Amino acid sequence: MNNPKYIYLIIFSFLISSLNLVHSQTFNFQSLPKDYTQIKMGYLKPDLDFYNLSKLAGVIEISLNTPLSKNYNLIAVLPYERDKYEADFEYFKYNYDENGLGNIFIGLQTTNDFVDNKRSIISYGFYIPTANKKIGLVGSTSKFYESLRYTPNSFSFYFNYAYEKLIPGKYRLGFELGPNIAIPTRKGVGDPEAFVHYGIMAGAFADKFYFGMELVGFGILTEDLKNSEDRFINSITFGTSWIGSSISPQLFYKLYLNKEMKKLVNGVFGIEISVSINAVNENNIDD
Repeated sequence: MNNPKYIYLIIFSFLISSLNLVHSQTFNFQSLPKDYTQIKMGYLKPDLDFYNLSKLAGVIEISLNTPLSKNYNLIAVLPYERDKYEADFEYFKYNYDENGLGNIFIGLQTTNDFVDNKRSIISYGFYIPTANKKIGLVGSTSKFYESLRYTPNSFSFYFNYAYEKLIPGKYRLGFELGPNIAIPTRKGVGDPEAFVHYGIMAGAFADKFYFGMELVGFGILTEDLKNSEDRFINSITFGTSWIGSSISPQLFYKLYLNKEMKKLVNGVFGIEISVSINAVNENNIDD
Protein backbone atom coordinates (compact mmCIF):
# COMPACT_ATOMS: atom_id res chain seq x y z
CA MET A 1 0.00 0.00 0.00
CA ASN A 2 3.02 2.33 -0.08
CA ASN A 3 2.60 2.63 -3.86
CA PRO A 4 1.23 6.18 -4.38
CA LYS A 5 -0.77 5.08 -7.45
CA TYR A 6 -3.01 2.90 -5.25
CA ILE A 7 -3.33 5.64 -2.62
CA TYR A 8 -4.47 8.17 -5.27
CA LEU A 9 -7.00 5.66 -6.67
CA ILE A 10 -8.49 4.89 -3.26
CA ILE A 11 -8.86 8.59 -2.41
CA PHE A 12 -10.47 9.44 -5.74
CA SER A 13 -12.87 6.49 -5.56
CA PHE A 14 -13.97 7.52 -2.06
CA LEU A 15 -14.73 11.04 -3.22
CA ILE A 16 -16.71 9.93 -6.25
CA SER A 17 -18.79 7.57 -4.10
CA SER A 18 -19.75 10.51 -1.83
CA LEU A 19 -20.89 12.97 -4.49
CA ASN A 20 -23.90 15.23 -4.10
CA LEU A 21 -23.72 19.00 -4.44
CA VAL A 22 -20.48 20.94 -4.01
CA HIS A 23 -19.73 24.54 -3.22
CA SER A 24 -16.10 25.45 -2.52
CA GLN A 25 -14.26 28.70 -3.16
CA THR A 26 -10.98 28.83 -1.24
CA PHE A 27 -7.45 28.01 -2.41
CA ASN A 28 -5.24 28.68 0.63
CA PHE A 29 -7.73 29.94 3.20
CA GLN A 30 -9.30 27.79 5.88
CA SER A 31 -12.40 26.00 4.58
CA LEU A 32 -15.74 27.71 5.20
CA PRO A 33 -18.47 26.14 7.33
CA LYS A 34 -21.74 24.79 5.93
CA ASP A 35 -24.62 22.93 7.55
CA TYR A 36 -23.60 19.74 5.72
CA THR A 37 -20.47 17.65 5.37
CA GLN A 38 -17.79 18.85 2.95
CA ILE A 39 -14.91 16.71 1.72
CA LYS A 40 -12.05 18.06 -0.38
CA MET A 41 -9.12 16.35 -2.03
CA GLY A 42 -6.27 18.54 -3.26
CA TYR A 43 -3.08 17.87 -5.19
CA LEU A 44 -0.25 20.40 -5.36
CA LYS A 45 3.03 20.22 -7.24
CA PRO A 46 5.78 22.84 -7.08
CA ASP A 47 8.08 23.74 -9.96
CA LEU A 48 11.50 23.83 -8.32
CA ASP A 49 14.88 25.03 -9.52
CA PHE A 50 17.70 22.50 -8.94
CA TYR A 51 15.19 19.69 -8.27
CA ASN A 52 13.66 17.64 -11.10
CA LEU A 53 10.47 16.21 -9.62
CA SER A 54 9.03 12.95 -10.87
CA LYS A 55 5.50 12.81 -12.30
CA LEU A 56 4.12 11.40 -9.05
CA ALA A 57 5.89 13.83 -6.72
CA GLY A 58 3.64 16.29 -4.92
CA VAL A 59 1.28 16.79 -2.01
CA ILE A 60 -2.15 15.25 -1.53
CA GLU A 61 -4.45 16.55 1.19
CA ILE A 62 -7.88 15.28 2.20
CA SER A 63 -9.86 17.74 4.29
CA LEU A 64 -13.14 17.36 6.16
CA ASN A 65 -15.53 20.03 7.39
CA THR A 66 -18.64 18.55 9.01
CA PRO A 67 -21.27 19.82 11.49
CA LEU A 68 -21.02 18.68 15.12
CA SER A 69 -23.78 20.92 16.43
CA LYS A 70 -25.69 24.05 15.53
CA ASN A 71 -22.72 26.22 16.53
CA TYR A 72 -19.62 24.14 15.70
CA ASN A 73 -18.12 22.15 12.85
CA LEU A 74 -15.33 19.60 13.03
CA ILE A 75 -12.42 20.36 10.69
CA ALA A 76 -9.63 17.92 9.88
CA VAL A 77 -6.84 17.53 7.31
CA LEU A 78 -4.93 14.39 6.34
CA PRO A 79 -1.76 15.42 4.43
CA TYR A 80 0.36 13.05 2.36
CA GLU A 81 3.64 13.95 0.67
CA ARG A 82 5.57 12.25 -2.11
CA ASP A 83 9.20 13.41 -2.36
CA LYS A 84 10.71 11.87 -5.48
CA TYR A 85 13.24 13.95 -7.39
CA GLU A 86 16.72 14.27 -8.82
CA ALA A 87 18.70 17.12 -7.32
CA ASP A 88 20.92 18.75 -9.96
CA PHE A 89 23.47 21.15 -8.53
CA GLU A 90 26.55 22.54 -10.23
CA TYR A 91 29.03 20.04 -8.80
CA PHE A 92 26.93 17.02 -7.88
CA LYS A 93 23.65 15.20 -8.40
CA TYR A 94 21.64 12.80 -6.26
CA ASN A 95 18.29 10.99 -6.33
CA TYR A 96 15.75 11.05 -3.50
CA ASP A 97 12.62 8.96 -3.00
CA GLU A 98 10.54 9.13 0.18
CA ASN A 99 6.84 9.42 0.97
CA GLY A 100 4.61 9.55 4.02
CA LEU A 101 2.13 11.47 6.12
CA GLY A 102 2.47 15.06 7.22
CA ASN A 103 1.11 16.31 10.55
CA ILE A 104 -2.61 15.50 10.84
CA PHE A 105 -4.77 18.50 11.77
CA ILE A 106 -7.88 18.34 13.96
CA GLY A 107 -9.91 21.35 15.05
CA LEU A 108 -13.24 23.12 15.59
CA GLN A 109 -14.89 25.94 13.68
CA THR A 110 -17.76 28.27 14.57
CA THR A 111 -20.74 28.33 12.21
CA ASN A 112 -21.94 31.92 12.28
CA ASP A 113 -24.60 32.82 9.71
CA PHE A 114 -24.40 35.77 7.32
CA VAL A 115 -25.81 39.02 8.72
CA ASP A 116 -26.11 41.86 6.19
CA ASN A 117 -24.06 39.72 3.75
CA LYS A 118 -21.11 39.32 6.12
CA ARG A 119 -19.92 36.93 8.81
CA SER A 120 -16.97 36.16 11.09
CA ILE A 121 -15.63 32.65 11.62
CA ILE A 122 -13.24 31.37 14.30
CA SER A 123 -11.25 28.16 13.83
CA TYR A 124 -8.79 26.53 16.22
CA GLY A 125 -7.06 23.20 16.60
CA PHE A 126 -3.72 21.43 16.62
CA TYR A 127 -1.34 19.48 14.41
CA ILE A 128 -0.55 15.98 15.67
CA PRO A 129 3.17 15.14 15.16
CA THR A 130 2.71 12.39 12.57
CA ALA A 131 5.01 13.77 9.84
CA ASN A 132 7.58 11.46 8.28
CA LYS A 133 10.98 12.79 9.34
CA LYS A 134 12.44 12.14 5.88
CA ILE A 135 10.05 14.35 3.89
CA GLY A 136 9.35 18.07 3.82
CA LEU A 137 10.84 19.70 0.70
CA VAL A 138 7.82 19.24 -1.56
CA GLY A 139 5.31 19.94 1.23
CA SER A 140 6.92 23.13 2.52
CA THR A 141 7.50 24.58 -0.95
CA SER A 142 3.96 23.71 -2.05
CA LYS A 143 2.27 25.16 1.05
CA PHE A 144 4.63 27.41 2.98
CA TYR A 145 1.50 29.17 4.31
CA GLU A 146 0.83 25.91 6.16
CA SER A 147 4.39 24.63 6.43
CA LEU A 148 3.83 23.40 10.01
CA ARG A 149 1.70 20.72 8.39
CA TYR A 150 4.93 19.24 7.02
CA THR A 151 7.38 20.01 9.84
CA PRO A 152 8.56 16.82 11.60
CA ASN A 153 9.06 16.53 15.36
CA SER A 154 6.58 19.33 16.02
CA PHE A 155 3.27 19.65 17.90
CA SER A 156 1.54 22.86 16.80
CA PHE A 157 -1.44 24.93 17.92
CA TYR A 158 -3.52 26.86 15.38
CA PHE A 159 -5.98 29.74 15.72
CA ASN A 160 -7.69 31.61 12.89
CA TYR A 161 -10.11 34.52 12.64
CA ALA A 162 -11.77 34.88 9.23
CA TYR A 163 -14.08 37.56 7.86
CA GLU A 164 -16.14 37.12 4.71
CA LYS A 165 -18.39 39.64 2.92
CA LEU A 166 -20.64 39.11 -0.10
CA ILE A 167 -21.19 42.22 -2.20
CA PRO A 168 -24.36 42.65 -4.30
CA GLY A 169 -23.51 41.79 -7.87
CA LYS A 170 -21.93 38.48 -6.85
CA TYR A 171 -18.55 39.71 -5.57
CA ARG A 172 -16.75 38.50 -2.49
CA LEU A 173 -14.09 39.90 -0.14
CA GLY A 174 -12.44 38.55 2.98
CA PHE A 175 -9.41 38.16 5.18
CA GLU A 176 -8.04 35.80 7.78
CA LEU A 177 -5.44 36.17 10.53
CA GLY A 178 -4.11 34.10 13.40
CA PRO A 179 -1.17 32.80 15.43
CA ASN A 180 0.54 29.42 15.35
CA ILE A 181 2.64 27.95 18.17
CA ALA A 182 5.06 25.09 17.41
CA ILE A 183 6.53 22.96 20.20
CA PRO A 184 9.34 20.50 19.42
CA THR A 185 8.59 16.91 20.39
CA ARG A 186 12.24 15.82 20.45
CA LYS A 187 15.21 17.24 22.29
CA GLY A 188 17.84 19.01 20.28
CA VAL A 189 15.61 20.06 17.38
CA GLY A 190 14.98 23.64 18.48
CA ASP A 191 12.91 25.75 20.84
CA PRO A 192 9.18 26.54 20.87
CA GLU A 193 8.40 29.12 18.20
CA ALA A 194 5.55 31.57 17.56
CA PHE A 195 4.31 32.30 14.05
CA VAL A 196 1.59 34.36 12.40
CA HIS A 197 -0.43 33.67 9.26
CA TYR A 198 -2.47 36.27 7.40
CA GLY A 199 -4.24 36.74 4.10
CA ILE A 200 -6.74 38.70 2.04
CA MET A 201 -8.99 37.40 -0.73
CA ALA A 202 -11.20 38.80 -3.47
CA GLY A 203 -13.34 37.02 -6.04
CA ALA A 204 -16.31 37.11 -8.34
CA PHE A 205 -19.07 34.66 -9.27
CA ALA A 206 -20.05 34.33 -12.91
CA ASP A 207 -22.83 31.86 -13.61
CA LYS A 208 -21.40 28.51 -12.42
CA PHE A 209 -17.83 29.77 -12.05
CA TYR A 210 -15.90 31.47 -9.28
CA PHE A 211 -12.73 33.45 -10.06
CA GLY A 212 -10.58 34.39 -7.11
CA MET A 213 -7.30 35.78 -5.83
CA GLU A 214 -5.69 35.17 -2.45
CA LEU A 215 -2.64 37.00 -1.07
CA VAL A 216 -1.31 35.14 1.98
CA GLY A 217 1.74 35.21 4.22
CA PHE A 218 3.41 33.25 7.01
CA GLY A 219 5.96 34.73 9.39
CA ILE A 220 8.03 33.80 12.41
CA LEU A 221 7.76 36.09 15.44
CA THR A 222 10.28 34.63 17.88
CA GLU A 223 13.47 34.79 15.79
CA ASP A 224 15.75 37.85 15.78
CA LEU A 225 15.68 38.64 12.06
CA LYS A 226 16.42 42.15 10.80
CA ASN A 227 15.19 41.65 7.24
CA SER A 228 11.40 41.44 6.91
CA GLU A 229 11.82 39.22 3.82
CA ASP A 230 13.51 36.65 6.04
CA ARG A 231 10.74 36.88 8.62
CA PHE A 232 7.66 36.84 6.35
CA ILE A 233 7.09 34.64 3.29
CA ASN A 234 4.28 35.89 1.05
CA SER A 235 2.56 34.40 -1.99
CA ILE A 236 -0.28 35.22 -4.36
CA THR A 237 -2.67 32.66 -5.83
CA PHE A 238 -5.03 32.97 -8.78
CA GLY A 239 -7.65 30.32 -9.40
CA THR A 240 -11.07 29.33 -10.61
CA SER A 241 -13.71 26.92 -9.38
CA TRP A 242 -16.73 25.44 -11.12
CA ILE A 243 -19.75 25.24 -8.82
CA GLY A 244 -23.33 24.07 -8.94
CA SER A 245 -22.93 20.47 -10.10
CA SER A 246 -22.21 17.05 -8.64
CA ILE A 247 -18.47 17.61 -8.79
CA SER A 248 -16.61 20.87 -8.38
CA PRO A 249 -13.09 20.94 -9.83
CA GLN A 250 -10.83 23.77 -8.83
CA LEU A 251 -7.61 24.92 -10.51
CA PHE A 252 -5.13 27.46 -9.19
CA TYR A 253 -1.54 28.64 -9.52
CA LYS A 254 0.63 30.12 -6.78
CA LEU A 255 3.58 32.51 -7.07
CA TYR A 256 5.90 33.39 -4.20
CA LEU A 257 6.77 37.07 -3.79
CA ASN A 258 9.99 36.82 -1.76
CA LYS A 259 13.32 36.89 -3.61
CA GLU A 260 14.80 33.80 -1.97
CA MET A 261 11.67 31.73 -2.44
CA LYS A 262 11.40 32.80 -6.08
CA LYS A 263 14.95 31.51 -6.62
CA LEU A 264 13.85 28.06 -5.44
CA VAL A 265 10.18 27.87 -6.47
CA ASN A 266 9.07 29.00 -9.92
CA GLY A 267 5.42 28.38 -9.04
CA VAL A 268 2.98 25.86 -7.59
CA PHE A 269 0.18 24.20 -9.56
CA GLY A 270 -2.88 23.01 -7.66
CA ILE A 271 -6.02 21.05 -8.45
CA GLU A 272 -8.80 20.21 -6.01
CA ILE A 273 -12.07 18.30 -6.09
CA SER A 274 -14.77 19.19 -3.57
CA VAL A 275 -17.83 17.14 -2.74
CA SER A 276 -20.62 17.44 -0.21
CA ILE A 277 -23.00 15.08 1.52
CA ASN A 278 -26.68 15.85 2.20
CA ALA A 279 -26.45 19.34 0.73
CA VAL A 280 -29.21 21.59 -0.56
CA ASN A 281 -28.69 23.37 -3.89
CA GLU A 282 -26.97 26.72 -3.39
CA ASN A 283 -26.61 27.93 -6.93
CA ASN A 284 -28.22 31.26 -6.13
CA ILE A 285 -25.33 33.26 -4.65
CA ASP A 286 -27.53 36.30 -3.98
CA ASP A 287 -29.73 34.48 -1.44
